Amino acid sequence: MPPREGIYGLLAEFNTPSDLVNATEQAHSAGYRRMECYTPYPVEEAAEALHFHKTRVPMLCLMGGVMGLTTAFLMETWINVWAYR
Repeated sequence: MPPREGIYGLLAEFNTPSDLVNATEQAHSAGYRRMECYTPYPVEEAAEALHFHKTRVPMLCLMGGVMGLTTAFLMETWINVWAYR
């Protein structure tokens, strides 16, 4: 496989969240789309600057958890009430 040309990755460190958000907005306006921001605490403005879109994953996880809980409860009820009299 031939090596890639150009910038493959870049790492930067910022002292304040506002510096991070400004740099992210400038990079997005320059055309960069595959970016990620890591912070020790949530920075809502960084997600907006990345144009982070909402997905259905949290709802699917909730539905899977509720279905699993319901299945486990019904299975335990069946085992303890009807299966062994």
